[in-house]
Amino acid sequence: MKIKNISRKTLLIFAFFSTFTLILACSSVIPKNETSIDQDAETPQQQKIQKGEVLKVIDAITIQVKINGKKFTVKYLVLDIPNNFDPYINQKAIDFNNYLVNGRTIQLEKDIIDSDKFGNLLRYVYADGEMINQKILINGYASLANDQHNFSKRSQIGRAHV
Repeated sequence: MKIKNISRKTLLIFAFFSTFTLILACSSVIPKNETSIDQDAETPQQQKIQKGEVLKVIDAITIQVKINGKKFTVKYLVLDIPNNFDPYINQKAIDFNNYLVNGRTIQLEKDIIDSDKFGNLLRYVYADGEMINQKILINGYASLANDQHNFSKRSQIGRAHV
């Protein structure tokens, strides 16, 4: 097989169009995922587990948390504070919650319902691998909520309380 002399200009043009065609073909074979969401752009309502920094303890079951630079009020899932809570016990509950989480980096886990009617995020809260919701309940500073929702960890927390 004999190859004729090809001019350098012809070879460069051929290489350019071959490369251009290859790039064009590859770009149509690998589609862009236009529906992907940047993790940093997700709101707390879209993520299942995320980290946050506790800025302030509000009461025995409510904290203020900074998540991705924004402040949110977070209530511990499946817990409730009785209306007739003794003021002395209430202060001890707040102190205990402060001891557990204030100023710390925590993990927040979303469940079935994202937030309550006041806009507070509802989450299971973890510090050092321990569920804070459960610790508050076990130590008698809150009760199991009597709502109708079947949260995924409700029975786990309830069993630990008994």
